[in-house]
This record gives sequence, C-alpha cells and structure tokens, in this order.
Amino acid sequence: MKRFIKTTLVLFCVALPTIYACSQPPAPPAGPQLAGPAGPGTIPPPPGGPDGPDRSGDRRIQQLITVQGILNAYTASDSNAYDGLTLQSSGQAFNIRFAPHMAAKMMAAAKAGTSISVQGFYETTPEGMNVIHLVNATSGSQTIYDGQPPAPANPPAETIQPFNGTITDLRRDRQGIANGIVLSGSRVIELSPGVYDQLQAYLKPGTPVSGSGFRLIPPPGVVLAQNTPIIHPQTLTLNGQTYMVR
Repeated sequence: MKRFIKTTLVLFCVALPTIYACSQPPAPPAGPQLAGPAGPGTIPPPPGGPDGPDRSGDRRIQQLITVQGILNAYTASDSNAYDGLTLQSSGQAFNIRFAPHMAAKMMAAAKAGTSISVQGFYETTPEGMNVIHLVNATSGSQTIYDGQPPAPANPPAETIQPFNGTITDLRRDRQGIANGIVLSGSRVIELSPGVYDQLQAYLKPGTPVSGSGFRLIPPPGVVLAQNTPIIHPQTLTLNGQTYMVR
C-alpha cells in the first residue's frame, strides 16, 4: 500500500508542470517587425534628425525673390520715419519694407522714378499687409545691403525739458490705434497704449496740457518724413492733476 501511494505522488509531481502550462492562455501572435534605417525590428528616428523637426535654436530659412521695376515713392511708419517704398513692376504695385536705419543710404542711392531691383522675402505686417522684406537693393551700380544699425558716435544725453500747449489732434498708427497727441505748434507727444487707455477721457482736442519730457533724436541713418518734434513724456498735467507716465 505504501509503495502504491509513493508511486502515485511521484507521477503527480511529474505531471504538475504540464497541467499548469496547459491552464495558461496562449501567447498573442507576434506582429510584423518594424523596418527602419537602422535595420528590421527598430523604430525609425523622427524626421529632421534625432531631435525632431522643431529643434530649439533652429533658424527659419527664407526663400528670396527678386522684383525689378520703377520706384514710385518712399513710405513712412507711424513714428514718422521712412521704412519702405512702393515699386511698380509689370503693372503691379509692390510694398517693400526695410529697416529704418537704411533710409538715408536707400534715398541717396535711388530716387523716385528710377529703376531699382529688390531682393527679399514675403512677410505679413502686424496690420495684416503682405509686403516684401528687403534684403538688398540695387540701383545703377550701387547695392545697399540690410545689416546692423550703426552705433552713434556720440549718443545724445536725454535732457528733460518742460512743454505745454493745446491738444489739436490724436496721432494714430496704421491700425487706427492712438499712440500720441498732437499739440499746438506741430509737436507730437508719444504715448504708450497703457498710458493712453488710462487717460483717454482727458485727451480730447482743445484740452490744455503741460508736462516734462525729452525730445527724441533720430538714430544714424534714420530719415524723418516731417521735421516734427517728437517728445517722450515723463510727466503729464491734465485738468490740474499731474501723472508720471514714463
């Protein structure tokens, strides 16, 4: 009897692993292997290199175009500085924009009515206008290149001076947003959007205003469309109340 029990236990121990294996669910079928540049079974790297297409520090390249035609006129920015021109080519008008510090060289090299060749790239301005950003321009034998603005030889010191007058109008940018007030005597007081928003109830034509500030002097190369004094205010006095606005 003991021999029979011993034999039965041995057979049960031998069969136990087989019973356990049969009780497990079948393994899922192996899927197809991924093929990539590094060989089968590996995941290919993202496009654009190991760091992906949008790596930080990458500079967006621009495709340049060339437009040749007749220079119609130079155009000025809201700050009264020339920063562009209109060009007529094959019956089509093009708006060209350049850095303000290039104005003096551009206006000396190419006059209105002369032929000019412009190389640049398309861009959209904050006002939603499609323009060509100038990279270089050639008129006759002279080529003007876009570059860093020259440093002033003797930077002017800011001299705070008083001013007073009567508001005759508001100065607005190309989007129609007020960015300054025009005083009697054709002087412009520049105002940041935040300052105008807080004081606009008092900034009406006919209102007397006084204050202190310094006159803005154009950097080298910048040409103003009108010889209008532009004052950056430090204080403004309206209706007997003085405000620090700088």
